[in-house]
Amino acid sequence: MKRIVKDLFVNGSIIISFLFLGGQLFKGETSTKSKINGKVLLGISCGLLGAVLMLFAIQVKEMIVDMRVVALAIATVYGGWIASLVAASIMIVARFLILGVNYISLIAAGGILGVCLFGVIVRRFNTLSTFQKYALVNVFGICYSFFVFSIVVDQRDELIALCIHYGWISILTASYSYFVADYLFKSYELFKRYEKESKVDYLTGLYNVRQFDALFNDQLRMVQERKEVLSMLMIDIDHFKNVNDTYGHGDSDLVLQKMGEVLKETVRGFDIVARHGGEEFAILLLDCPHERAQDIAERIRLAVEETEFPISEDRMIRITISIGLATYPETTTNTQQIIHQADTALYAAKRSGRNRVCAAEAM
Repeated sequence: MKRIVKDLFVNGSIIISFLFLGGQLFKGETSTKSKINGKVLLGISCGLLGAVLMLFAIQVKEMIVDMRVVALAIATVYGGWIASLVAASIMIVARFLILGVNYISLIAAGGILGVCLFGVIVRRFNTLSTFQKYALVNVFGICYSFFVFSIVVDQRDELIALCIHYGWISILTASYSYFVADYLFKSYELFKRYEKESKVDYLTGLYNVRQFDALFNDQLRMVQERKEVLSMLMIDIDHFKNVNDTYGHGDSDLVLQKMGEVLKETVRGFDIVARHGGEEFAILLLDCPHERAQDIAERIRLAVEETEFPISEDRMIRITISIGLATYPETTTNTQQIIHQADTALYAAKRSGRNRVCAAEAM
């Protein structure tokens, strides 16, 4: 029993260490990485965890057993079939490398694939909670192990004792592994949500001022290094105070949300759109000459003018916008002046009657 407790402690430490290290890898994942890359990374992490658990197997009676099904369950439940398949492939290869290719290894490989397939099927049942899916995958893995034991153990009493010991060890290991994994994955999701909220305006889904400033500074460095051009649009909704006073802040928020959609749909896919505060928006047109930027600004102005903006479920209004434009290095060679020039041009558009585009003069 002392040996079992010691092995359990070692296995628990390995699982917790891998989960925390994996959590740090996921936390460092940038927003540009796809979800598929994240699932592959999870699969690799869990596959390596399963391989290490094989090396630190637990001796129960006369049998050597390991907790790799726990790692496979984590990969399946949290990463889906991609993570599960990657983890299972690594575990099968590790099994053959560690113990060679033999009858028992082939049975074990079949069990790994069986748990993988069962977990993928169970994960599709949306009525089950994460814990229930995780528990079912582990129970299936334990039952398969019982089946393997029945093949290799002849004595009935020895088989029963082995199953009892392996059962409680597996349940205990799976239980604390789930709570650690669930805590880490929820922490990761919370971290990503806070990270997103620190960059994105909650109302429109556009970049907020702080993130826009960071991206603006990055783009300025890039255009200087690459000898490119950068155009900036400052946009203001005309007479938005009247909309607030007439319909209230709640309904005017619908206008701002729709404005964000119109701007994103009208600009090019790689341009940077932000809510600059209140009813003011800013757009960075990347590698866009002054003349081309004027065409895009006019296209945006017309799109807004022709769009119906919701005030309630059955009521729409029409609004217009004023736009100021400046371009580096065509209207200024001083990178710090581009925002000032775009602002000045915006005020000129508002003073000259609104619903128009005013551009800083090219040098």
